[in-house]
Amino acid sequence: MNLALSVFVALYAALFVIAPIMSNRIIEVATFIIPMGGMFAAVAGGLLDVINNNWGLRQARATVLTSLIVRFTLYVLIMIAMTVFPLVRESQGFEDVIMTGVRLLLAAEISSAISQYFIDAPLFDYMKRNFKFFAARYNVSNLISGLIQTVTFVYAGFWGTPKAHLIPMMILGGFVTKIGFQILITPIMALLARWTKPKDVYNT
Repeated sequence: MNLALSVFVALYAALFVIAPIMSNRIIEVATFIIPMGGMFAAVAGGLLDVINNNWGLRQARATVLTSLIVRFTLYVLIMIAMTVFPLVRESQGFEDVIMTGVRLLLAAEISSAISQYFIDAPLFDYMKRNFKFFAARYNVSNLISGLIQTVTFVYAGFWGTPKAHLIPMMILGGFVTKIGFQILITPIMALLARWTKPKDVYNT
């Protein structure tokens, strides 16, 4: 496997391991209330488009599935470690963070499967034949998939919790901030796509 592709797949999986945990941290930027994990998810989405651009739809979907397997494996191992091995000392609130992370993990699986496997990856692949520049297809595909991902993640992750009353603001704030961040990192993703482009790919 190409070294750049291996790095991108690993980073994509790692970012989505961290994103559900960091989404439990709610920050306020100006008037927006934002789950911090959205920033990690935005970077991961950009990397997925770089993979799609340079190595195709099949590899992009394989990356999403690989990340799902990695995340489930890690959380199963964490749950086994927490329930099987005897406890000597534990930081206050550690178990609550992990258990909340499990729910947010499941929310991330639902939202990423719907938005990236079924929407972003095939939409980006389709636009490769109609949009000359990477930046255009990257932003259009992520605008559509990002909205769906934000709505499904926030509802699945926070409905019925003490933070449920923040859901409308989290959706609005998360989506607006994610799109703004996505536009901000567009030059970086475009450069990554160009620098790591295989010689037989000419549409970046």
